[in-house]
Amino acid sequence: MAGSRELAVQILVEIEQGRKSHLAVADALEKHPAMPDVDRRLFRRLVRTTLEERILLDHRIGLKSSVPVVRMKPYIRNLLRMSACQLFFMDRIPPSAVVNEAVRLAGKAGFRPLTGFVNGVLRAIAREEHWPEMTEEEKTGIPAWILEKWKKEQGEDACRQMAAALKGPEKLSFCLQKGQGSEKELLDILREEGMEAEPAPFPEGAFILKNVKDLSASRAYREGRIRIQDLSSMLAGTLARPLPGSLVLDVCAAPGGKSLSAAEALQGSGQVIACDISRTKTRLIDENIRRSGFRNIESKVQDARTFVPEWEEAFDLVLADLPCSGLGVMGRKPEIRFVVSPEEILTLQKLQREILRNACRYVKPGGILVYSTCTITREENQENQAWIRENQEFLPVPLTDRLPEALQSEPGADEGWLQLLPGVHPCDGFFAAVFRKKRAEIYSPLE
Repeated sequence: MAGSRELAVQILVEIEQGRKSHLAVADALEKHPAMPDVDRRLFRRLVRTTLEERILLDHRIGLKSSVPVVRMKPYIRNLLRMSACQLFFMDRIPPSAVVNEAVRLAGKAGFRPLTGFVNGVLRAIAREEHWPEMTEEEKTGIPAWILEKWKKEQGEDACRQMAAALKGPEKLSFCLQKGQGSEKELLDILREEGMEAEPAPFPEGAFILKNVKDLSASRAYREGRIRIQDLSSMLAGTLARPLPGSLVLDVCAAPGGKSLSAAEALQGSGQVIACDISRTKTRLIDENIRRSGFRNIESKVQDARTFVPEWEEAFDLVLADLPCSGLGVMGRKPEIRFVVSPEEILTLQKLQREILRNACRYVKPGGILVYSTCTITREENQENQAWIRENQEFLPVPLTDRLPEALQSEPGADEGWLQLLPGVHPCDGFFAAVFRKKRAEIYSPLE
């Protein structure tokens, strides 16, 4: 069985080649069920910290290497990153042990001719006592263009708070599934499993999970008694306010948290259709539906870019939580910072509007559209909110009476939109805008 360090290098290579970190880590742990808890924790920490600190690690490796980091073989590059991560951020591991293990892993992976190179670079890093002063990019682990964009759009203080919040252990929140036992009973189960939960500042009924263990082994999670969901995502359900008997469409639903919140709010009546682009994604929705026990929700494979004529003006509520740059969830998916570019943001804005055109057509006159993302860019958020307002037959819905008291004075709330920022708020970065489709009598040319 691969050890935690060997597995971490393999997964870091996969992530660099395009795999999403949370999926790669989960798959790796599922394939190694016998790995001791202490090794599982080390594996997770190695992957996460190496990704978070990659800018600093690459700079310092480059100072001690005769080969530029970008020209190294992917396995060697990520082996050096992970090993340097241990030297800089994990002082319980002796430097000699870090170096020797890296040399062993390089040889085992078929890179015996490069073991001397690995040994030399890491020993030079371990000996160095006076590194150059860190740049802001190296301190935060966030590319300079993102920092500059945040400063311009959100301000210096908010940028500093966001950067700090996006480092460190992942923070999980959850809500209790109604009809699955009392609050005390469920919190006692978590406590018996070594985890603690404290009430979240918003929304009502939400909790923040502390001392997080392996959730897949938690009875409360397996039996569907709790639903893991970020506080910001829970707010989407609060903003939507689906009424019993409503027909609800979620056009980009996986893994299904917002759809399940809507199904729960329908109180057993009405129906939720939860769509996503592939069977792989709808399987995630189906698994969450199974755990919840709800019967008024179904999944459907449907590309949101393709218009479905029979859905035109058929739904009381349409949820459009669209593909985005994901800068608001870098705390859970740290590799995002190396994938997104300014050009990609503009490409995503075009995709979002393509989907929104269809989503708008699915809403009944008088019905509600909720547009949301998990990012922090004006192009994908406020500009799209303005585009809907100016180009579609919708009116913004003020959010002040739909929001928890703690958020009612947020900028934009009285104009129908909300932007949450990690660090500034106790959750992921999140944007939502609520609209009501105009009724014919409101905009009739005969008036």
